[in-house]
This record gives sequence, C-alpha cells and structure tokens, in this order.
Amino acid sequence: MTNYRVKLPTLLAIAGVAGCADDGGYADLTTFRDSAGVRIAENVSPADSAKHAWWSIGNATVDIGGADAVEPYALHRITAAIRQPDGSIVVGSDVAGDIRVFSASGEHIRTTGRRGGGPGEFESISWMGRVAGDSILVFDSGNRRFTLLDAAGAYVRVIPAVTEITRVYGQFADGSLMVVGGNLFPVPAGGFSPDQVTRIPTQLSRFSIAEPRLDSLGAFPGTERVIRVSTRPDGEVSSVSLIMPPFSKQPSFAVAASEFYVGAQDGPEIQVYDTTGALRRIIRTGRAPEPVTQAHLDAQFERRLQQMPERLRTEMRASGPPDQPHGDFVPPYGELIVDRLGNLWVADYNDPLDPPGRWTIYDANGAVVARIRLPEDFRPLDIGADYVLGRELDDLDTEHIRVYPLVR
Repeated sequence: MTNYRVKLPTLLAIAGVAGCADDGGYADLTTFRDSAGVRIAENVSPADSAKHAWWSIGNATVDIGGADAVEPYALHRITAAIRQPDGSIVVGSDVAGDIRVFSASGEHIRTTGRRGGGPGEFESISWMGRVAGDSILVFDSGNRRFTLLDAAGAYVRVIPAVTEITRVYGQFADGSLMVVGGNLFPVPAGGFSPDQVTRIPTQLSRFSIAEPRLDSLGAFPGTERVIRVSTRPDGEVSSVSLIMPPFSKQPSFAVAASEFYVGAQDGPEIQVYDTTGALRRIIRTGRAPEPVTQAHLDAQFERRLQQMPERLRTEMRASGPPDQPHGDFVPPYGELIVDRLGNLWVADYNDPLDPPGRWTIYDANGAVVARIRLPEDFRPLDIGADYVLGRELDDLDTEHIRVYPLVR
C-alpha cells in the first residue's frame, strides 16, 4: 500500500473563502493510497469549511423564462439544457415536446419539433448531449429513440434505440453512452413486501449509436422505495402506491471521458469505474454519518407541507406526519455532475436542517478542489470553465434558464 499527500493552495482571491491553514497558505486536503489495485482518495470533510477554497458565481448573464414570459420564452418542465461553443443555449422541454435554441444573450433563434411520434417530434425529452461537430443528440424516452440535430438545433434524422433503454446518464469520450437498460423498477421474483423498504438494483449498460447494442457495465444499488397497499374493510385492495421514504437512499450516476461515477449513498464515498465496469478508484468525502433525528423528520414534514395548497396543508398539519419508514442516517451527499473540464461536482444532501445549494468540487483524480454555494432552487445542467447553466425556480415557482459566470 502506497500513501502520498496532495497540497492545494488556498485561493484567497475567491469570494467566500472562510479561512486558511497555518502552514503558509496551504491546506492538507487529500491523501491518496493504493489498495489492491484501487486508488483511494481520502478528503477533508465538506463540513470543514475553513479548510477549503470557495468558488463563487456572479450575477446571471442570461435569464430566460419567468412569470411574465410569453412564447417562445415561457418555459415549463425543463429536462435538459446545454451551451454550445458559440454561447447559444439549447433547451429541451418535457411538456412542450420541443427543442428551443436561444442566442448567447438569450434571444430566441428557433424551435425544433413538437409533441408526437413522427420524425422530428418528441414525446418525452430526458437527455441532451453534444456529439461530433457540435451536433446535438437528444434522447426521447417516450419514443425510445434518439434524434440528431445539427449545431444550430435543426432536425437531421432519427436514430432508433434499442427498446430496453429507459434512461441516458451521459456520454463517454468515444461517443458511446451510459444508459439504464430494462425496466426502471422491475418486480423482483418473489414480489414486493408491502410497507418494507425495497431496493432494486440499477442495471447500467454501455450503448453505441454506431453499433446499436447494450454491453453491461454491471448492477448497482438503486433507489429505496416502499410499496404501500391500502385495503377496504372487506379486505379488498383499494390502492397501491409507491413512495420514497424520508432520508431514503437515491443513488446518482455521472459520466466522465473514460469512466463513470456511482454515488450509492451507502456511505461517505463515491466509486469510480472504467468503461468495462471495473472498479478503479474510490473518492472518500470525509463526512461523518449523521443519524436522522426527530428534528430532521419534523423539518422534512414541514417542507412537504409548504409544497401543498393551503387547504391540504391545514389538514395535514392537523393529522401530523404519516406513519412511514425513514432512513436511519442522513444520506452523505446528493446529486453528481461532471463539468466540461472533467471535475466532479457533488451536491450536499438536501437536508432541511442545513443551508441549501452547497456543492463540493473534486478533480479527475478525486482530490477536493473547492466548495461553492449555488442559488437555493437552482439545478445545474451544464458547467463549463467559466459558467454554470441551469434551471431555476423563482418565488412563484416559475421556471427560468439562467447562466451564471463562474469565478474559480
């Protein structure tokens, strides 16, 4: 076993830095070691704010959408967005079933497609990515196929997918895609156990457009769910519902050039696999497990109430929190996303007792680089060298596409 340590300079010029170490402006943030051919990066906990450099964002340079927006600027249920090299922004909407292209300053250029199953039409847009020549590849999970657009967003052709593909997570450097093959929630051989936490594995595969076939990358932990069965007084089943209990594990997956990340949330670590499905590295975040307390459950229940209409909110508050299972520990992190420089961005778990919008950035080796806080209701969709593009909800829960300058 080999151990070696990395020192990263504290970026004093970046707004939001909370402090620095006493060793001449450097902080020991990451220790590497090798174990049985697997490289392990042990990092300082995100909770140790004073030891990290902090990146920041400036005021939004592009803002599309909002309550006063009219077509084609009104946006609803945005599922994908990317920024082209010329600065133009391509946005996919699951409701409208179309692709909208806006200039670098936010002016509408064109709309491609509509809801439907014909060529150039979309049923459920769930992923977009850039391919060779800055063309755009769109996965339509409703029609189970891909659509190729040119760099300007104009329709080129439909590319049939294998029917087993239900989700796309990203694209490797060779153009192949990491996908979920098969039913997103298959019924186990023995059936479900009502009111028990069930976790069905996620089957990841590699898919090549040129040679349309699925090559398995392995089975990985899936999302924890509970099947709730309601019965009438005579014993007949009246309803069956699928719920995700509070603080349940909801894994996240992300794709880099020649590897992919698995955030199973089983502990404070992220596993890194190569394109054959072999484990190569482990990134340990250093965050200590935090037990779920009654304060967590009360705050989660209150958050849920705030998302309901006032009448239902009053009824629910009077009846109290529902009797249901919950996770024993707060998941150690949330969503994963890889930026265009190959850095891994890891969201803090959306804990109702903690400040929202905080992320930790790790380099391609798994060493922590910085922390950043993004707006509370902002979800990044595309992160470049000097920008963060994403979907954001305003105070009226109206959707925007916003681009923020990134200060490293």
